[in-house]
Amino acid sequence: MTNPNLRRHGDNINFLNSQSHQLAHSIIDLKANLGRYRAMAGEGGSGIMHPQMESVTESEVETIKQILKKDDSAASIYRRFKTSSVSRSSDFRFINEGVGIVATLATVENAEISRILSEYLGSGYMLAIVCNTLKGVEALEDPFLGGFVPNDPQKKLAIPKPRMPNGECPEGFIDYAVNMIHLDHNHVSFVTAGGHGLRETLFYTLFARAQVYRTRMNLLRAMPCIHEGAVSLDGGLIKKTGMFAFGVSNDLDVKFPVIAGKYQVHPSLIEAEEMLRKLQWESTKLDEDMKREQQLLVHEANRETFP
Repeated sequence: MTNPNLRRHGDNINFLNSQSHQLAHSIIDLKANLGRYRAMAGEGGSGIMHPQMESVTESEVETIKQILKKDDSAASIYRRFKTSSVSRSSDFRFINEGVGIVATLATVENAEISRILSEYLGSGYMLAIVCNTLKGVEALEDPFLGGFVPNDPQKKLAIPKPRMPNGECPEGFIDYAVNMIHLDHNHVSFVTAGGHGLRETLFYTLFARAQVYRTRMNLLRAMPCIHEGAVSLDGGLIKKTGMFAFGVSNDLDVKFPVIAGKYQVHPSLIEAEEMLRKLQWESTKLDEDMKREQQLLVHEANRETFP
């Protein structure tokens, strides 16, 4: 008699194969539509710009130059191999599995924000390489689960504003550091195995609920509601450990690049990119289900052969 489990796993594999092919076609079509839309916008057809349509800025080039100057650092080696044909070799898996260097995964609006957020993290974290390896993925699976700011193309985190003992928001509070970085389209679309993005995983892990204030005086007055660090645009810095620092550091060289202004993004483009992100996540989950069913099929087949 035929083992019913063999047939069941075989049927499951056929079904998952069919679903996988459909998803693959949907992803290809959606990418093509997004490409056409971006091309039209880039040619001035709609007058609407999107961050990924911009060429590499001078600030981004400077960040990469500073990384490459760290000759013996893993970040410098990663960057050099990433742009070479050698990286395609299976011997350089750490290159192919890398998401990127922290300093190159986000941009900010101006030089002051770039300096203070980069200083808050420190060169160690700024030069850290984020990988898709098992340990790297596990590190990204502790996300912020409080949701996003409604209709925000950057998927900023909906973290409640800090409150003083009298219930008011502190004077001079600008935003949380994790929400003051900008992700380009590739990094906004990136999802972990759990379906989460870089902002609510990597950058929330790095910045937590560190607050950003206009001045050091604002920061000091807000101390009663600062629990996970804070910075001010004029050089004030309080780490989660309780360490204070005031004044501008002259030793910081690797900083977040500065974007050349804000961009207006059409709602339909936001919706399409979100759909692409979901489809890619579903495709990843289907692949995992497929592997699991194949392993179960092999297991049942072995039981039939070697009872």
